Amino acid sequence: MLSTVVTSLSIVVVSLLFGVALLVAWRHFGLKQHAMIWALSFMSSAIGHGLRIVGGLFPDHQSLTAMLACHASIGSFALLAWGFRLRAKRNSNSVAIVWIISTLFILVVWAFQLVEWRMASRMMTAIADAALVGIIVHTLRRATGVGRTVRWAMTVFGIYITSVAVAAWLARSGGEISDAAFIIVLSIGTPTGMIASGILTLLIVSADLAGELQRQARYDFLTGLFNRR
Repeated sequence: MLSTVVTSLSIVVVSLLFGVALLVAWRHFGLKQHAMIWALSFMSSAIGHGLRIVGGLFPDHQSLTAMLACHASIGSFALLAWGFRLRAKRNSNSVAIVWIISTLFILVVWAFQLVEWRMASRMMTAIADAALVGIIVHTLRRATGVGRTVRWAMTVFGIYITSVAVAAWLARSGGEISDAAFIIVLSIGTPTGMIASGILTLLIVSADLAGELQRQARYDFLTGLFNRR
């Protein structure tokens, strides 16, 4: 349990750092709305892993905190995908559909204790997260430079999240692996994926800012013509 708490705590700290960095960049460098939405994505991730810590410390409330943590995870990936859609000037209908369906499914399964709710909610969370990562990859299909790197990194991350869904099924009651084995699978790639997502998101923000500064250096603000420099 201690290792799980330490892992979750490290993800909380890292997520908060990335979230604050993106909020500062959005607020002080005049970046567009997607930077703020990405910041909220990392804040949501911090909340989700904070809930997992609370659930580990207070077992009597573990069912509620686990359900809320699933929502926070989906919300984090939904906000991340929404930011990429906004940056690409695309509609976010697909993001909304995945978010709403997965949220309703988890609420219903938890409220009525349908099937094995923990296994079902874990699987739905991983499936929804993988689908949202797929939306990001699709959005970046024609990207170049940093965007291409993000696309390939997200593709690998999506494959890993899909393996988490498989592990959730295998860890069902009477399944092929234990719950502890599922936690190990969850802990292997989650911190790495979160850190990589944060770094790559900041790289995109930096590239956008550099591109804007380059445009201002080359073109006159009023006429749009090349300036003397």
